[in-house]
Amino acid sequence: MLFGLLTVSQWKKYLTTMQITQFIIDIFVVYFGTSQHFFFRHGINLPWVRDCAGAESAALFGCALLTSYLFLFIAFYKKTYKAGAAKKAAAKKTNVSGSRNDRGAIS
Repeated sequence: MLFGLLTVSQWKKYLTTMQITQFIIDIFVVYFGTSQHFFFRHGINLPWVRDCAGAESAALFGCALLTSYLFLFIAFYKKTYKAGAAKKAAAKKTNVSGSRNDRGAIS
């Protein structure tokens, strides 16, 4: 029912926001698992430190990949939704501050 009330651009914005949130959660989990492995490997004795299965290269690649995806999604969000809002605000300001003649020039 919620999606029926949203315009096309609104649900895309919410979907992008949910994906950014997903990447933040994923990064937390992957970084935590990677840190557990390296703490265990280097003998840092903390009560919650246990070793994780998997290759170190895969863990580091996963950290780099998720981080790059997060930055790409944030850049996309800013470019698509924040810049679009700034352009609309500038257009509104132009329309309010001056009237346009029939050629589109502000008089």
